[in-house]
Amino acid sequence: MTMRALLATAVLTLSIGALPAASYTPDEVCALDSLRLVSPASIEIALSTTGRFGAVISWPVIDDVTSTCAVPVDTAGLGFQVALDGSYRDDFDRELLWTSPFGGEVGSSTENSVLITWSNLNQAVTGRILGEVNLSNNGGILALGEDGAWSQANAGLPPYLSKVDVNALAEAPTSPGTLLATLSDRLNRGLWLKPGPESDWRRLAPEIFPDGSLNDSGVSALVFAPDDALTFLVGTSKSGVYLTRDGGQTFTQQQAQFSPDGSWNLRRVTDIVWNRPEALYIAINGLGLYVSADRGATYANLATLRVPQNFPTGGGTTTPVINRIVDQGGRLLVGVNTFGLYNSDDGGASWQWAWDELLDPGALPISVSDLAVDPADPLDIMAGTTDKGIWWTGNGGRVWNRVGASVAWPDPATRPAIRSLVLDAARGLYVATADGFGVLTCARGDTVWTQDGQAQPANRSLTRLFIAAQTGVRYWLATYGGGIYIPGTPLRLSDTIKKAQTDLQYQNLDFGLTVSFGSGSVADSTSFSLLAQDFQGYAVWRGEGLDPDEMQLIGFYDKSNPESCIEGYCGDTSYNATPNCFADKRAACFGFSNPGVVTFFDDSIYEGFDYFYAVTTFDYGNIATVAPSSLTAERLYSTRYPGDLLSLFGGAGNRTRFFVSQPAAAAVDGPEIYAYPNPLRQAAGFSGSEGEKVTFKNLPPGSRIRIFTLDGDQVANLGPESQIDNLMPWVTRNDHGDLLASDVYIYKVEMPSREDFFGKVVIIR
Repeated sequence: MTMRALLATAVLTLSIGALPAASYTPDEVCALDSLRLVSPASIEIALSTTGRFGAVISWPVIDDVTSTCAVPVDTAGLGFQVALDGSYRDDFDRELLWTSPFGGEVGSSTENSVLITWSNLNQAVTGRILGEVNLSNNGGILALGEDGAWSQANAGLPPYLSKVDVNALAEAPTSPGTLLATLSDRLNRGLWLKPGPESDWRRLAPEIFPDGSLNDSGVSALVFAPDDALTFLVGTSKSGVYLTRDGGQTFTQQQAQFSPDGSWNLRRVTDIVWNRPEALYIAINGLGLYVSADRGATYANLATLRVPQNFPTGGGTTTPVINRIVDQGGRLLVGVNTFGLYNSDDGGASWQWAWDELLDPGALPISVSDLAVDPADPLDIMAGTTDKGIWWTGNGGRVWNRVGASVAWPDPATRPAIRSLVLDAARGLYVATADGFGVLTCARGDTVWTQDGQAQPANRSLTRLFIAAQTGVRYWLATYGGGIYIPGTPLRLSDTIKKAQTDLQYQNLDFGLTVSFGSGSVADSTSFSLLAQDFQGYAVWRGEGLDPDEMQLIGFYDKSNPESCIEGYCGDTSYNATPNCFADKRAACFGFSNPGVVTFFDDSIYEGFDYFYAVTTFDYGNIATVAPSSLTAERLYSTRYPGDLLSLFGGAGNRTRFFVSQPAAAAVDGPEIYAYPNPLRQAAGFSGSEGEKVTFKNLPPGSRIRIFTLDGDQVANLGPESQIDNLMPWVTRNDHGDLLASDVYIYKVEMPSREDFFGKVVIIR
């Protein structure tokens, strides 16, 4: 079946002809690879007399609502609903194939993620675009309530991320429920603030903390001032520290305070602690530990903290990589990579190594990721490590014991990373998070850890847990790798693009569409498509003379394949012709420099002639999988004028009459007056008036023309009411309607501000 027949069938079936001219293409028609075409509501025509002579036809860009369509297809048998909203904005027909190799539940809180990836077909022609969305709801920021149940605190965070990684999380001590968080998936996803328990998250300073590569200024540490919720610091991976004192409205970047030479290559802020107003501690990879006693105005380097450079073979010392800082009112403990734990009893002036196991050259390196100190007994310390489990010392580090025998680690030789470790003194519990195992607990005064002490969150990919200040919440827990999608939530389709795997020119493509997914089951090997169509391009038509319905195609712009034999704009005074080009569709005569307006330049016109112009859209049906250069489908057009048999779509069209004439000549002095065609020959001259009409040109305002035979008999008296700009037409007939005979005729032009002008017109029958 031809495209015309297919669309005609769809039109009859769906009664499209009864719809208003500016209606949507129904989903049923869109799914048939068809599109209801509309013409611009009106066009404007102006004469160009500076530079190249010609007509400039202009029209507004057609609204996407009326000129595009998008619909899910191949959805039969899906266990969930897929819905689209919005208006498609791209210039190309696209088919996006969505697949999910592994199943699950949309909005599920189970441990597994429900990932659906998509890619556009025909990438060789329309570029490579890939995307992904996580439809599970098991991630983000979790809260453990006093009732022992976990809930989420994600309202306002972007639900479209393929992996919701909460890299850092902090709560304001003086404003319980005021939280800071930083997100990423494969990219940085910014800094976010939750101003209070009843507030949604909102993004802060996206120009400072933008989406982008994880290597570009990723946020790595957060802390509120202990006495002011409007003051907080943001540590980054490459850009130093940002300080705000107005709740994030403005930030001051701090780099030179730590590295006077300005070098921040591999300078990552690993931890920030601010328990006391007069003691702000910042750990920076490669630079060491800093302290500020004036609320971040100045910093001092605690340079005495050093670790062996080549353990156990000896050598010099270097600054450690500090994972966690604990401030006990001047007594400091730091967990570091490889060398366990260091402590200082004098505010950082001197340091002691508190992990004597490493004095044995045969001992393996131990990296401490977090630690908890019992305030009632400062020598009682629990330490979590990156791969050696949990350790305890009761004598300040002289002897360490690895604990947690009741936890069934899958590999006793390789323990999961302990992401966080706190002492909940109010409940008499040590609480730790073991990556992949959830929350572990140990009674205060004991050394046996268990997984049964707290209800387990669904997501066990954990970043950090800390004791909450907000009433009704025990702990805040940051997770990674999960999703935060609630069924029915509309997602901006463009937000789901995976930029790292998408061609550069399409990474910020605005599809104009939102997609939502209803609750239900996603089966293994699920697939469906989103079909999106736009009209193929614009066509410009021109008719002449007394038969405006006989219109010729004079301009053709295919948005996917704008072929032209001209380099440059054809309305300019000069342009370059492309050698050996035989496929010119005058695409170079279309102009798009004025936003929201399209123009076309037609230089094949003559003054004194009547023309009729119309602009339509055209389409081939869906060509999402076809190369534009190899199209064989029938071309369909929107309407040019009422009753246009070329179009299936109906409507009024926009055909407009245009008489070509320049402004009236100067009143006193101007170009010489003349008549054309002269001589006037049978069957020649103006279209529709061949052998009948003569036009007088370059007339000033208010001109009158009298025409005489050689014997002095007046045959015509044309007054100013017959004048059109600088022209005056004369139909060469007498008062009885008969054509004047072949002869020479004298014309006299009478003008208000000039002397009379005389000339001759020759008529040859």
